[in-house]
Amino acid sequence: MVFADGARYLSGEGEPDITIVFRTRAAERRTLLFGYVGLFEAHFDGDVDIAGTRAVSRLMRTAYSSSYRYRANPLLLARRKFLEWRDDNRDFAKAKDRRFLYAPARP
Repeated sequence: MVFADGARYLSGEGEPDITIVFRTRAAERRTLLFGYVGLFEAHFDGDVDIAGTRAVSRLMRTAYSSSYRYRANPLLLARRKFLEWRDDNRDFAKAKDRRFLYAPARP
């Protein structure tokens, strides 16, 4: 793992199979606060690089095969609830407004 300030953490000896590189301190905080969700959101936004042969699929396979049972922290649960509320289209006026936000531009 390589942090935004250049510091490194190695979990063993030799060359790592997977290297996670944080480009920003915000990406580090996001991962700390929201766990794997924050890590992958930061990766999708370009603030985290995940390097290695099939690194993302290997990380996912390792996570699913682990005996560790993940439990979302309260911040992540609150964030999910907020996003569900914000993106809820059950209200007609809200759905109508959102339709124009996500509709492709017309030529």
